[in-house]
Amino acid sequence: MFGAAALGSIPYAGLPLTPVVVLPPSEPTSPSSSSMSQTSIQKLAAIRKGSVKVQVGDDFSSLVDIGALRNPVFTAVVENQEIIFDNVDSLKKFVNGNKVEFSFDLAEINLTNMAKLDAGLVTLTTQAASPVSITDELHTLAADSAVRLNFKNGANTRVASIAVNAAGGGASKAEGTDYEVIVDAEGYTSLAKIGTGTLAVEVDYTYTPLASKTITLSASGNKTLKAMRITNTDENGKVFKIDIQDVTNLSAISIKFASDTAQDVALQAVQMKGTLVEIVDEQQVT
Repeated sequence: MFGAAALGSIPYAGLPLTPVVVLPPSEPTSPSSSSMSQTSIQKLAAIRKGSVKVQVGDDFSSLVDIGALRNPVFTAVVENQEIIFDNVDSLKKFVNGNKVEFSFDLAEINLTNMAKLDAGLVTLTTQAASPVSITDELHTLAADSAVRLNFKNGANTRVASIAVNAAGGGASKAEGTDYEVIVDAEGYTSLAKIGTGTLAVEVDYTYTPLASKTITLSASGNKTLKAMRITNTDENGKVFKIDIQDVTNLSAISIKFASDTAQDVALQAVQMKGTLVEIVDEQQVT
């Protein structure tokens, strides 16, 4: 064997040996940290933000907002069918194409609304409290615009003993001549001015609140079907609206109560099923 010094001095075929440089293994190449888009947003207005308002009523002219909820999900329940043949392509069919479901967890455990969601199964009764007199309640009435009185009857009926005077101790005003009275879909007695302009008034009336509400469940029977509207409103006031008719709750009444120490509330699981009337979109129209 030759030492390193000897190798450097021995010619090979008349040529000196060339030193060999061994490089360390190269590091694997890391992927680029910059992101790459596969496409771009096609219709920005078609990206929906926010939750929904849910209303239920006997029909679409008497809808009532049922309030706070979580996890709203709209689902079509069409049943797709495929009929197979031995000698031709299969036949694709469907049934119940207009049947839909809307599920959510209701946070406002309101017995009145429970009776609407499960009408036919649930019967609501109320116990009236003592009447309460209101004097000199200030309002400004306008033509063709109903103004609610501050308090309502628990039975959602017209309040009693309505007396209307011009504000500041002015003259008495007559129903049917100076103003008209209506009861709106949520049971509030409301006033509207007859004629043009506005009128500042003081209103006296008597209302009867409820002392309690009670529901009972029927052993058997038929459901009473309702109307439902689901509405998402964007920052421009434009709506994405779903109307469903002949709707009822398929979920058995179930209320999940929260712990005393939890930062949460009781929830009622609801699964409404009915027939789709229409979906209307004012938000994305191009």
